[in-house]
Amino acid sequence: MTNENTELAGRFICFTLGNEKFAIPLSQVKEVIGNIEITPVPHSPDYYEGIMNLRGQIIPVIDLRTKLAIKKGTSKEMTIIILDFDSETHSLGVIVDSVDAVNSFEAEDISKIEESVFFMKSEYVLGVAKSEKGLTMILQLKAVLHGVDYPAVESVVAEAS
Repeated sequence: MTNENTELAGRFICFTLGNEKFAIPLSQVKEVIGNIEITPVPHSPDYYEGIMNLRGQIIPVIDLRTKLAIKKGTSKEMTIIILDFDSETHSLGVIVDSVDAVNSFEAEDISKIEESVFFMKSEYVLGVAKSEKGLTMILQLKAVLHGVDYPAVESVVAEAS
């Protein structure tokens, strides 16, 4: 067990994108909501669904399936995980196929995997958690939503406010 894996251990919200299982640290999650109206924003990237009004706060919404090039699941429902990255004023909604559970993963359950194993950039994945239900990829959302996404999201929210 490495110190790096010890830092990864903790509670995670587990969700499905297509047929794949993913997780993010529960500490990054503000709330989970069901279907809500999303207003499209013209001239935005294909993974950027638009903005929504959640109790008076304008929140940008990104389709995580599209961002990671994963085919949508068969469910007609849409689940949005509201993330709270830096402060209460910088929230972001990510669309997933379904939220499955909140799980605790111990350090010995989490493994690092070589980049050649993944269909996505290795910096997107912190590790892979093993459980009796199978393998769950632990995402590093700040890496997934890096660089160009943050300024774009901030400018859209500023214009909408």
